[in-house]
Amino acid sequence: MNGTWVFAPKLSYVIPVDETWWVSASILNPDYTQLRSGSLTGVQVRSQNPEDLVAAVTRAVNYTREYGKEQALAEIGNPDGTFAGGGINICAESADGTLLADPTRKEEVGKNLLDATDEYGEKTTLTGISMLRNGTGFVHAMIPGRTGGSERPVPALVYRKKVDDTWWICGSLPGIEIR
Repeated sequence: MNGTWVFAPKLSYVIPVDETWWVSASILNPDYTQLRSGSLTGVQVRSQNPEDLVAAVTRAVNYTREYGKEQALAEIGNPDGTFAGGGINICAESADGTLLADPTRKEEVGKNLLDATDEYGEKTTLTGISMLRNGTGFVHAMIPGRTGGSERPVPALVYRKKVDDTWWICGSLPGIEIR
């Protein structure tokens, strides 16, 4: 698009060849085929960058270490709290896949989301748990859009960081990236 990079959502399939390397294949998510022609009509664009996402999650982890788990979960789950707004959604999950706090998914707090899949079959919680073996990291996911009353899935950059070995804090930054 006229020298602009658009990082569009892909559907990927990855399989291990052996214990040292993997093979993957990807296609453009069918919901975003208009991006091939340069059209951004109806496409949510990220207003922040990955550094903002890391900073928001780190701030929540630091808050947790200062005020304790109980107070942190109450604050993370508060839609008007310290971590609400700003375009980045902060939530907390346990190491077994249970959602501990989320201001936008209160009906799912306490539920185990280990086997939850997006509409394309990706097990996003399981993927996040695998990634956390290193203590932190990014994944891309399709998450429910929560603006304007829509639940239509939107691509998001998701960052997770361990608080300890039993739970972590997660932040999601919805939309596609354009540079």
